[in-house]
Amino acid sequence: MTVAGVTAGAAAERNGRNEGGRGGDAHAGRSAGRSIERPAGRSAGRPAGHLVGRPARHIVGRLAGYFTARFGRLAAGLSAAWRAVVWYAREVSGEARYDHYLERFAAEHPDETPLTEAEYLRRREEYDRTHPNTGCCC
Repeated sequence: MTVAGVTAGAAAERNGRNEGGRGGDAHAGRSAGRSIERPAGRSAGRPAGHLVGRPARHIVGRLAGYFTARFGRLAAGLSAAWRAVVWYAREVSGEARYDHYLERFAAEHPDETPLTEAEYLRRREEYDRTHPNTGCCC
């Protein structure tokens, strides 16, 4: 309540009494007679995600999370694309033939030892020389 332009909190402060919480000005001790208007809600008047007034570690943590989410997905996509390119190059060049041979050999002959890679390539070249591909129309 105001008496001659002085708020109730300022009058109580002058008299040495603080009426905070009992109908007086709730901010009497801090405001020294000035009325304080506070916006309703935590972020009233601020855009969503406003970072002013927050600790630096909160800002850094939030930015790190943003960049990890954005560039983590990008890195994962690039990594998957690179693996696909490497797989394709190995299949086309014939480098993956020995790996396929090992998989098939393990499934069909589990008790035997497979050929070494050099031995496999030697036998493969010999087979290709003795069995030319005549299925082509040219």
